[in-house]
This record gives sequence, C-alpha cells and structure tokens, in this order.
Amino acid sequence: MAVLGGVALVLALLLVAIGSSIEIALFADGIHRRARRRVLLWRSDTGFFTKWDEIAEVVPTEDVVVSTWVSSRNPVIILKLYPTIPPRPTPRWGPVDQIRVSAYTLASEPNALLAVLRFLTENPDQRGRIAGPEAESLLTPPPLRERFQLSRAVDKRSGGHV
Repeated sequence: MAVLGGVALVLALLLVAIGSSIEIALFADGIHRRARRRVLLWRSDTGFFTKWDEIAEVVPTEDVVVSTWVSSRNPVIILKLYPTIPPRPTPRWGPVDQIRVSAYTLASEPNALLAVLRFLTENPDQRGRIAGPEAESLLTPPPLRERFQLSRAVDKRSGGHV
C-alpha cells in the first residue's frame, strides 16, 4: 500500500507541475492569442496579435476525435488572414495564413464567440463595443429557448441540412 501511495503522490505532483493554457483576448483593435506551457521548471509563453483588418474570413469547423468506443466533435474557429508583404513570422501552432482558435477549451460558448468574431470582423465601426461596458453581453449566449427557436428556423430554411 505504501508503494502504491508513493506512486500516486508522485503522479499527482507531476500533473501539477506540467500544464498548458491558451487564452484569447478581444480588443477594439484586434485579437491577442497567448499560449503558455509549463513543464517542471521550464516555462514557455508565446503570443500573437492580429488586427481586425487582417482577418479575411471566420470559418467554423470541428476536430473529430475518434476512439475505440466513442467519437467526439470539438468546435474550432479558424481565422483566415489576408496575405501580407513581408510574410508574417510562422507561429509554432499553425500556418502563417490562419489562426486556429480551439473554442472548446475556452470559457465562452463557442457559437457566441463565433458570432462576436464575425460581427467584429464585418463591422469596423462597432469594434469599440468590445472595450465598453456591454462587452460581457456580447459573449453571453441567448437563452436556451431562443437558441432552439433559431435552430428550428435554420432547419426549416435548409430543409433539415445545416
């Protein structure tokens, strides 16, 4: 029992000492993505800032993780960027012409985040709202009843295909 307890304690300490996090911050002038990693005493912190005018398209997609018994679909938002001269430095986490936002790892509801990103990309005059007192309400999803009504309306228009 003492050996198993010691092994469990060592594993618990390793899990605490190793970790990573990804943060997305929305500002009136752009998006900041920060990735942090921690492995024992070694820490890595990388960041990437993109202006709203550099974003060409906001595309929803999903990561499909398949295992033996079950598969899961994790929402991802791809921010496709306009090409620049000189080219941007290549980030470690993906291609130069896009930013990948793993929406399933963030605290906000993925569809609300997608709607805000699209809204701020398409409406330059409204970008100041993200820095104002109503910023929290922008990322708050509508009530469940309203989301079901919107979903039914989309299903009727598309003939059951989204």
